[in-house]
Amino acid sequence: MKLSITIVSGLLPSLVQGTKTTFPYSLENCGIVQSIPDAPTKAVTLNQGATEVLLALGLEGSMAGHAYIDDIIWPAFETAYNSVPELSTRYPTIEQIVDAEADFLYASYSSAFSGDGSIGYIEYLKK
Repeated sequence: MKLSITIVSGLLPSLVQGTKTTFPYSLENCGIVQSIPDAPTKAVTLNQGATEVLLALGLEGSMAGHAYIDDIIWPAFETAYNSVPELSTRYPTIEQIVDAEADFLYASYSSAFSGDGSIGYIEYLKK
């Protein structure tokens, strides 16, 4: 299973410029050039910041799960947050990601993909 992986800095330029993203969409992230063929429909967020960004954009319907929430969810997002399954209180395992049928992993920090204590190395996840 090949997953698309990005961090917050990879998405914000299109959003800030007010341009519509068209697919396929290519970007370089964490030193790896990636092509995202279609808009994600089963995104998994790997920490609170990434989760709240997707909720703020109204994308809870395109989320398969979230993980690693380490503070209270902003009250404005609580209803949307409660509609998305929690996969793990820390980083989810590869098995949890596969079980969620994720087509997109989104983290605020590249450390979510760095190995020790994270979900795994980017090279492994791209297999």
